[in-house]
Amino acid sequence: MFTRFRARNIGLFGATCTLALFSYNLFKPIYADEKKLLTQTQIDSYVRDGYLVVPRLFTQAECKQIEQQMNTLVKEFDAEQSRVLSIIQPHQINPVIEHYVKHERVASVLSQIVGAHIPFWDGSVKAFQSMLFIKPPNFPGQAWHQDELYIPTRDRSLTAIWIPLEDVTVENGCLWVVPGSHRQGIMYPTRPHNNNEEYEYDDTCYGFDEKLGKPIEMKAGDALFFNGYLLHKSLKNRSTRYRKVLTNHYMTATTLFPYTLKCKCGQLHYIADTDCRNVLLVSGSDPYVAKGYVQETITHLRVLNDDGVVVKQFKS
Repeated sequence: MFTRFRARNIGLFGATCTLALFSYNLFKPIYADEKKLLTQTQIDSYVRDGYLVVPRLFTQAECKQIEQQMNTLVKEFDAEQSRVLSIIQPHQINPVIEHYVKHERVASVLSQIVGAHIPFWDGSVKAFQSMLFIKPPNFPGQAWHQDELYIPTRDRSLTAIWIPLEDVTVENGCLWVVPGSHRQGIMYPTRPHNNNEEYEYDDTCYGFDEKLGKPIEMKAGDALFFNGYLLHKSLKNRSTRYRKVLTNHYMTATTLFPYTLKCKCGQLHYIADTDCRNVLLVSGSDPYVAKGYVQETITHLRVLNDDGVVVKQFKS
């Protein structure tokens, strides 16, 4: 698909990463001719409401394969399965998960909705993040929040895909959304939620009518797509089974991505120039391919330690 012609190492937060540069004219569009899965009505619904459920995007067999890779990764990290809450960036070390991050059906939907609000958008999409969530019974959810707070884009194109590997209901912690809460591009203020029984430690958004929230119950293999400005949350898992989910984050390939700011001593550093290149092209072409890609592996687990505190665990 591409030809490397030069590479150099750069330092990033104490780690050494490879910046690979590729020839622009050799980087051909991905899935440009794939059949589009959505109708115009579905696209309009996503733009209006900020979310869209696509039934049966993945088969039961595909869900099982993802779950098998989840178990394999836990073993590779030599972790105690009952303590693992999530696996962050599994696609960076697992080719099967990477396959599902850029799966042709996923790419087809993304190429129709991620930048549907942007005039002249060409359908190009890049991925930044993958996560496997393993919410155990009686574990709290996450209070109202917006993903854009954690993964900022410059064109309001951040899009999450949330795929349950088994059926999700209110009882076992499905997502709740506030339809249309993305429309004005407002970042809602946050404050402590003071409800540790229901939610984890993250603050909650406020300044909106929480009564407008609605649960999104789904079957295994269904896919929920939602915009980064959409208010959403999950409740405590009150069932006796684990809630296992694959979720990824995407944006247009044309947006610069100021994920982190690196201070340059003695030099002006503009946020407008900041562009995280630890990304993966999923659909279309990358207009910034000449910048290269930072191949930084940051895969890790979130686990409960002996004191019940959530900590990060990296490979030994």
